[in-house]
Amino acid sequence: MVRLHFAEIGLDTPKNPRIKRSRVFDVEIQGKKKEKNFNIEAVAGGVNLNATLEYNDVHVRDNRLEIHLYWSGKGSPFARYRGPLISAISISPVPKRHLKLSSAIIVGIVVSSILAVILILALFWKFGWLGGKNNKNVEQKGIELFPGGVLNFQQIKAGTNSFDPKNKIGQGGFGDVYKGVLRNGTIVAVKKLSAKSKQGAKEFINEIGTSYALQHPNLIRLLGCCAEQSELLIVYEYMENNSLEQALFGKQDIFFVHATRLKSL
Repeated sequence: MVRLHFAEIGLDTPKNPRIKRSRVFDVEIQGKKKEKNFNIEAVAGGVNLNATLEYNDVHVRDNRLEIHLYWSGKGSPFARYRGPLISAISISPVPKRHLKLSSAIIVGIVVSSILAVILILALFWKFGWLGGKNNKNVEQKGIELFPGGVLNFQQIKAGTNSFDPKNKIGQGGFGDVYKGVLRNGTIVAVKKLSAKSKQGAKEFINEIGTSYALQHPNLIRLLGCCAEQSELLIVYEYMENNSLEQALFGKQDIFFVHATRLKSL
Protein backbone atom coordinates (compact mmCIF):
# COMPACT_ATOMS: atom_id res chain seq x y z
CA MET A 1 0.00 0.00 0.00
CA VAL A 2 1.29 3.45 -0.96
CA ARG A 3 0.16 6.52 0.98
CA LEU A 4 0.87 10.04 -0.21
CA HIS A 5 0.49 12.78 2.39
CA PHE A 6 -0.12 16.37 1.31
CA ALA A 7 -0.64 19.71 3.09
CA GLU A 8 -0.93 23.09 1.36
CA ILE A 9 1.34 25.39 3.37
CA GLY A 10 2.81 27.65 0.69
CA LEU A 11 -0.26 29.58 -0.38
CA ASP A 12 -1.21 32.95 0.97
CA THR A 13 -3.71 35.50 -0.21
CA PRO A 14 -2.15 37.48 -3.06
CA LYS A 15 -2.34 41.29 -2.89
CA ASN A 16 -3.46 41.44 -6.48
CA PRO A 17 -6.93 39.90 -6.70
CA ARG A 18 -6.31 39.09 -10.35
CA ILE A 19 -3.63 36.57 -9.45
CA LYS A 20 -5.10 33.08 -9.42
CA ARG A 21 -4.04 31.05 -6.36
CA SER A 22 -4.40 27.39 -7.33
CA ARG A 23 -1.79 24.60 -7.13
CA VAL A 24 -2.80 21.79 -9.53
CA PHE A 25 -0.64 18.81 -10.61
CA ASP A 26 -0.80 15.15 -11.69
CA VAL A 27 0.29 12.02 -9.78
CA GLU A 28 1.81 8.98 -11.52
CA ILE A 29 2.90 5.73 -9.82
CA GLN A 30 4.78 2.94 -11.62
CA GLY A 31 4.01 4.56 -14.97
CA LYS A 32 0.26 4.70 -14.35
CA LYS A 33 -1.56 8.00 -13.84
CA LYS A 34 -3.37 7.93 -10.50
CA GLU A 35 -4.49 11.56 -10.16
CA LYS A 36 -5.14 14.26 -12.76
CA ASN A 37 -5.37 17.94 -11.85
CA PHE A 38 -4.97 17.16 -8.16
CA ASN A 39 -5.65 20.19 -5.92
CA ILE A 40 -4.41 19.83 -2.34
CA GLU A 41 -6.44 22.73 -0.97
CA ALA A 42 -9.63 21.45 -2.55
CA VAL A 43 -9.19 17.89 -1.30
CA ALA A 44 -8.03 18.87 2.22
CA GLY A 45 -10.70 21.52 2.59
CA GLY A 46 -8.37 24.43 3.10
CA VAL A 47 -4.81 25.57 3.67
CA ASN A 48 -2.59 23.91 6.31
CA LEU A 49 -4.85 20.85 6.37
CA ASN A 50 -3.78 17.28 5.65
CA ALA A 51 -4.90 15.29 2.59
CA THR A 52 -3.92 11.62 2.19
CA LEU A 53 -4.19 9.48 -0.94
CA GLU A 54 -4.03 5.66 -0.61
CA TYR A 55 -3.33 3.14 -3.38
CA ASN A 56 -3.66 -0.63 -2.81
CA ASP A 57 -3.07 -1.72 -6.40
CA VAL A 58 0.61 -0.79 -6.68
CA HIS A 59 2.95 -3.61 -7.74
CA VAL A 60 6.65 -3.19 -7.03
CA ARG A 61 8.94 -4.54 -9.77
CA ASP A 62 12.61 -5.40 -9.14
CA ASN A 63 12.46 -3.68 -5.74
CA ARG A 64 11.84 -0.36 -7.46
CA LEU A 65 8.95 2.04 -6.89
CA GLU A 66 8.58 5.13 -9.08
CA ILE A 67 6.37 8.06 -8.07
CA HIS A 68 6.12 11.13 -10.29
CA LEU A 69 4.43 14.44 -9.39
CA TYR A 70 4.37 16.95 -12.22
CA TRP A 71 2.62 20.13 -13.34
CA SER A 72 0.68 19.73 -16.58
CA GLY A 73 -0.19 23.38 -17.20
CA LYS A 74 -3.29 23.68 -15.07
CA GLY A 75 -3.80 26.02 -12.15
CA SER A 76 -1.80 29.15 -11.37
CA PRO A 77 0.92 30.12 -13.88
CA PHE A 78 2.96 31.91 -11.22
CA ALA A 79 6.01 30.02 -9.96
CA ARG A 80 5.10 30.59 -6.33
CA TYR A 81 1.77 28.81 -6.72
CA ARG A 82 2.78 26.35 -9.43
CA GLY A 83 4.18 22.81 -9.30
CA PRO A 84 3.71 19.74 -7.11
CA LEU A 85 4.06 19.64 -3.37
CA ILE A 86 4.19 16.62 -1.02
CA SER A 87 4.71 16.25 2.72
CA ALA A 88 5.43 12.53 3.18
CA ILE A 89 5.34 9.10 1.53
CA SER A 90 4.62 5.86 3.40
CA ILE A 91 4.78 2.35 1.94
CA SER A 92 3.58 -0.88 3.57
CA PRO A 93 3.05 -4.39 2.12
CA VAL A 94 -0.52 -5.53 1.70
CA PRO A 95 -1.06 -8.78 3.68
CA LYS A 96 -2.17 -11.71 1.59
CA ARG A 97 -5.74 -12.73 2.11
CA HIS A 98 -6.15 -16.31 3.21
CA LEU A 99 -9.15 -18.05 1.78
CA LYS A 100 -11.44 -19.03 4.62
CA LEU A 101 -13.49 -22.16 4.05
CA SER A 102 -16.91 -22.33 5.59
CA SER A 103 -17.92 -25.25 7.79
CA ALA A 104 -20.29 -26.53 5.10
CA ILE A 105 -17.48 -26.64 2.52
CA ILE A 106 -15.13 -28.44 4.94
CA VAL A 107 -17.79 -31.03 5.79
CA GLY A 108 -18.50 -31.50 2.08
CA ILE A 109 -14.83 -32.11 1.31
CA VAL A 110 -14.44 -34.62 4.16
CA VAL A 111 -17.60 -36.54 3.24
CA SER A 112 -16.64 -36.60 -0.45
CA SER A 113 -13.17 -37.92 0.39
CA ILE A 114 -14.59 -40.69 2.59
CA LEU A 115 -17.11 -41.71 -0.07
CA ALA A 116 -14.36 -41.75 -2.72
CA VAL A 117 -12.20 -44.06 -0.57
CA ILE A 118 -15.14 -46.37 0.12
CA LEU A 119 -15.98 -46.49 -3.59
CA ILE A 120 -12.39 -47.34 -4.54
CA LEU A 121 -12.20 -50.08 -1.90
CA ALA A 122 -15.54 -51.47 -3.08
CA LEU A 123 -14.25 -51.65 -6.65
CA PHE A 124 -11.05 -53.35 -5.51
CA TRP A 125 -13.09 -55.87 -3.52
CA LYS A 126 -15.47 -56.48 -6.43
CA PHE A 127 -12.64 -57.30 -8.80
CA GLY A 128 -10.85 -59.39 -6.17
CA TRP A 129 -7.85 -57.05 -5.90
CA LEU A 130 -8.04 -57.01 -2.10
CA GLY A 131 -7.32 -60.73 -1.97
CA GLY A 132 -10.28 -61.67 0.16
CA LYS A 133 -13.49 -62.01 -1.80
CA ASN A 134 -12.67 -65.01 -3.97
CA ASN A 135 -11.03 -66.97 -1.18
CA LYS A 136 -13.97 -66.36 1.18
CA ASN A 137 -16.39 -67.64 -1.44
CA VAL A 138 -14.26 -70.71 -2.05
CA GLU A 139 -13.78 -71.31 1.66
CA GLN A 140 -17.54 -71.00 2.28
CA LYS A 141 -18.24 -73.58 -0.41
CA GLY A 142 -15.54 -75.81 1.05
CA ILE A 143 -17.15 -75.63 4.49
CA GLU A 144 -20.54 -76.51 3.03
CA LEU A 145 -19.09 -79.52 1.20
CA PHE A 146 -16.88 -80.69 4.03
CA PRO A 147 -18.25 -79.42 7.37
CA GLY A 148 -15.79 -79.29 10.25
CA GLY A 149 -12.75 -79.91 8.07
CA VAL A 150 -11.42 -76.40 7.45
CA LEU A 151 -7.81 -76.23 8.66
CA ASN A 152 -5.61 -73.27 9.55
CA PHE A 153 -3.18 -72.09 6.87
CA GLN A 154 -0.36 -71.40 9.32
CA GLN A 155 -0.68 -74.91 10.72
CA ILE A 156 -0.40 -76.45 7.25
CA LYS A 157 2.45 -74.13 6.29
CA ALA A 158 4.39 -75.09 9.41
CA GLY A 159 3.68 -78.77 8.83
CA THR A 160 5.16 -78.64 5.31
CA ASN A 161 8.09 -76.43 6.36
CA SER A 162 6.71 -73.55 4.26
CA PHE A 163 6.08 -75.92 1.35
CA ASP A 164 9.73 -76.88 1.15
CA PRO A 165 10.59 -78.40 -2.26
CA LYS A 166 12.19 -81.29 -0.36
CA ASN A 167 8.71 -82.23 0.89
CA LYS A 168 7.21 -82.28 -2.59
CA ILE A 169 6.00 -85.80 -3.38
CA GLY A 170 3.92 -85.27 -6.51
CA GLN A 171 2.56 -82.90 -9.11
CA GLY A 172 -0.80 -82.68 -10.87
CA GLY A 173 -2.47 -80.62 -13.52
CA PHE A 174 -3.83 -78.13 -10.97
CA GLY A 175 -1.07 -78.06 -8.36
CA ASP A 176 1.69 -79.76 -6.39
CA VAL A 177 1.46 -82.27 -3.54
CA TYR A 178 3.58 -81.94 -0.39
CA LYS A 179 4.19 -84.21 2.57
CA GLY A 180 3.48 -82.62 5.94
CA VAL A 181 2.93 -83.28 9.63
CA LEU A 182 0.10 -81.66 11.62
CA ARG A 183 0.43 -80.57 15.24
CA ASN A 184 -1.16 -83.78 16.48
CA GLY A 185 1.50 -85.80 14.67
CA THR A 186 -0.70 -86.89 11.77
CA ILE A 187 1.26 -87.30 8.55
CA VAL A 188 -0.66 -85.80 5.65
CA ALA A 189 -0.43 -85.11 1.95
CA VAL A 190 -1.24 -81.49 1.08
CA LYS A 191 -2.40 -80.65 -2.42
CA LYS A 192 -1.72 -77.00 -3.24
CA LEU A 193 -3.94 -75.56 -5.98
CA SER A 194 -3.66 -72.25 -7.77
CA ALA A 195 -6.06 -69.75 -6.15
CA LYS A 196 -5.47 -67.14 -8.85
CA SER A 197 -6.97 -69.18 -11.67
CA LYS A 198 -10.70 -69.86 -11.92
CA GLN A 199 -9.86 -73.41 -12.99
CA GLY A 200 -7.92 -74.00 -9.78
CA ALA A 201 -10.80 -72.71 -7.64
CA LYS A 202 -13.26 -74.90 -9.54
CA GLU A 203 -11.01 -77.93 -9.11
CA PHE A 204 -10.81 -77.17 -5.38
CA ILE A 205 -14.60 -77.29 -4.96
CA ASN A 206 -15.05 -80.32 -7.20
CA GLU A 207 -12.32 -82.32 -5.51
CA ILE A 208 -13.61 -81.63 -2.00
CA GLY A 209 -17.17 -82.56 -2.98
CA THR A 210 -16.12 -85.73 -4.80
CA SER A 211 -13.71 -86.93 -2.10
CA TYR A 212 -16.23 -86.35 0.67
CA ALA A 213 -19.06 -88.06 -1.23
CA LEU A 214 -17.03 -91.14 -2.23
CA GLN A 215 -15.95 -92.40 1.18
CA HIS A 216 -14.57 -95.92 0.93
CA PRO A 217 -12.03 -97.89 3.00
CA ASN A 218 -9.88 -98.43 -0.08
CA LEU A 219 -9.93 -94.78 -1.16
CA ILE A 220 -7.62 -92.10 0.19
CA ARG A 221 -9.31 -90.25 3.04
CA LEU A 222 -9.97 -86.50 2.91
CA LEU A 223 -8.92 -84.85 6.19
CA GLY A 224 -9.64 -81.19 5.52
CA CYS A 225 -9.18 -78.11 3.39
CA CYS A 226 -7.97 -74.52 3.63
CA ALA A 227 -8.68 -71.36 1.63
CA GLU A 228 -6.64 -68.53 3.15
CA GLN A 229 -4.08 -65.93 2.01
CA SER A 230 -4.68 -66.65 -1.70
CA GLU A 231 -3.96 -70.34 -1.14
CA LEU A 232 -6.24 -73.32 -1.86
CA LEU A 233 -5.13 -76.41 0.02
CA ILE A 234 -6.63 -79.91 0.25
CA VAL A 235 -5.34 -82.18 3.01
CA TYR A 236 -5.42 -85.95 2.47
CA GLU A 237 -4.37 -88.97 4.43
CA TYR A 238 -0.74 -89.74 3.64
CA MET A 239 -0.15 -93.05 1.82
CA GLU A 240 3.26 -94.47 2.60
CA ASN A 241 3.37 -96.61 -0.54
CA ASN A 242 1.90 -94.01 -2.88
CA SER A 243 -1.25 -94.90 -4.84
CA LEU A 244 -2.83 -98.34 -5.30
CA GLU A 245 -1.99 -98.12 -9.00
CA GLN A 246 1.69 -97.75 -8.20
CA ALA A 247 1.54 -100.60 -5.71
CA LEU A 248 -0.14 -103.00 -8.17
CA PHE A 249 1.48 -102.04 -11.45
CA GLY A 250 4.49 -99.93 -10.55
CA LYS A 251 8.13 -100.85 -10.22
CA GLN A 252 8.05 -100.90 -6.42
CA ASP A 253 8.92 -104.16 -4.69
CA ILE A 254 5.56 -104.55 -2.93
CA PHE A 255 4.17 -108.09 -2.81
CA PHE A 256 0.38 -108.61 -2.77
CA VAL A 257 -1.08 -112.06 -2.40
CA HIS A 258 -4.14 -112.81 -4.49
CA ALA A 259 -6.53 -112.52 -1.53
CA THR A 260 -5.23 -109.04 -0.68
CA ARG A 261 -5.67 -107.93 -4.27
CA LEU A 262 -9.30 -109.08 -4.20
CA LYS A 263 -9.99 -107.17 -0.97
CA SER A 264 -8.68 -103.94 -2.49
CA LEU A 265 -11.25 -104.08 -5.29
